[in-house]
This record gives sequence, C-alpha cells and structure tokens, in this order.
Amino acid sequence: MQIVLRFEDSTEKSMGEAVSQMAEGSAFKPHPSAFVSFFGSLHRYSADQINSTLDANPKPLRGRFLRWEIVARSAQLRAVVELEPVGCEALLGHLEQAFPKGTRWRSHYLTCGSLAAIDPSLHADFLAAVEAAFPIDPNAYFSTRDRLELKNDEAPPPKLKAPPLIRLPPAGVTAPKKSPHKKWVRPQIAEQLLGKKKPPMQKKPSQSEGMAPMDVASHTGVTGLGARVVTIHKRRGRARGGAARA
Repeated sequence: MQIVLRFEDSTEKSMGEAVSQMAEGSAFKPHPSAFVSFFGSLHRYSADQINSTLDANPKPLRGRFLRWEIVARSAQLRAVVELEPVGCEALLGHLEQAFPKGTRWRSHYLTCGSLAAIDPSLHADFLAAVEAAFPIDPNAYFSTRDRLELKNDEAPPPKLKAPPLIRLPPAGVTAPKKSPHKKWVRPQIAEQLLGKKKPPMQKKPSQSEGMAPMDVASHTGVTGLGARVVTIHKRRGRARGGAARA
C-alpha cells in the first residue's frame, strides 16, 4: 500500500483532457487515475491505522510540472513533478513518525499512460509530438488536495522461470567430444530384458501313463501281486538284474 497525492480539481481536469487527446487516433492507453506516489511500503500497517492518520487533514502542497518523459523499460509516459521542499519535507516527517517502517518516494511524477502498443522506434516521435502539442510552463504552479489518499499497489508481473544454467568449461579447456558409436551393453538374460519368465519344462509322458494296472503288467511282462520291478545296475560294463518273482 502507498499514500498518494491528488491534484486540485482544475489541474486534474486539464491533465485529463490532455491525456484524452493524446489517445485520439493512436494506440496510446491513458492511465485510469491521476495521482503522485508519495509514501510507500505500508504493508505492515492496517488500512484503518493508516486512514486514521490521513484524516489529520494536512495542508495542501504546492508544486509544478517540469517535463514530459517516456520510461523505456515500462513504456510509460510521465509528467515529472517537483514539490516545494518546505511543505514536502514537513509532511514526509509527519508520515515517517507515524509509520517508521514506511519509505518515502525518491522521485515524484504523474503517470499519464502506456505506449506498450506503439512501436518502440516511434516513441521518440510520440514524445516530440506531445511536447509540441502540450508544452509545460515551469512557472505555473499547482496545489494538491487537502487530504492524502491510500491506494493499493498494483500487482507485480508474474516472474518468468529462469532458463537452466549451462556450465561452460574453463578458458583453454576443451569439452570432451561424445563418441558417435553406441555404447556396448552386456547381453542380459531373457527374463531381465523382456520381463518374462521362461516357460516351465514339460515332462515327457511315460508309456505307462494312462494305462490300467493290467495293461501295465501285460506291457512290461511283470505279473502277479508280488512282482517287483526289474532294475538294472551298471557296474564295470556288466549289467545284472533280479528275476521277477511270481
């Protein structure tokens, strides 16, 4: 929040008419209100606390317009203001005593409007046309209103995301070149590469599967309840086997 000065009615009306004529037939956009920023950085104080101090009705200040100017970084047209030092310093001292955490404005000016929609190469020509059409008389003084006003600061523009920092090698050091060849990768097993498991090995069915007991006996030649399976033992190249008992 900030405390601003407003002009007396006659001065505010004449400046408003001049700004309106500047906007006729051009892309110049007038500022919605006419004021001079005076004392700021009041966000630590409540609006009620500030307004109670502004109701003290200080004496009006006197000042004059010095020149027109265009601020290149914001493309704004301003009318530079000079306030009489005696009354200005007295009022600033009163505000600094009431709001010690606030700050006084370093320069005073009236923001008339924006040239953002006008080609920057034409700003100098626009300023020359304004100076010719609306010359400023440095000997003409104005008065401010007898009451200060509290205004909220305009929202700041969104911050742009900073680009990633690119680190360069020190002077005289050449950055290593990347090889055009692909890096050799050790072959991996199928389970790791494809994320699949090997299919389980299928057991080869025996000839006796699916046969009834009598079929097995007739097929193997072993019969009888007391029969035992013939086993073959390999020893020293010779085989022996037990006879089947009936």
